[in-house]
Amino acid sequence: MSTFDDDLMDVPCESCGKDVKVKMRELRTSPTVTCTCGQVIQVDATQLDASMRNVEAAEKKLDGAIKGFNKTIGG
Repeated sequence: MSTFDDDLMDVPCESCGKDVKVKMRELRTSPTVTCTCGQVIQVDATQLDASMRNVEAAEKKLDGAIKGFNKTIGG
């Protein structure tokens, strides 16, 4: 489970150019999305998971840096 599971992601449709809004949780469990134009879009769930792990690691690192900064300035 990811901290971003309830966040929406725009999945672009190559056929009509519209973005399909899908919750991250849905993409991780079912990486096939159908646009309103009927185009079926396949999302690489493995790549999505790897990218989300990188984002979460960066978020933790940033959070640690902010906490360290707050201690430095007496916050």
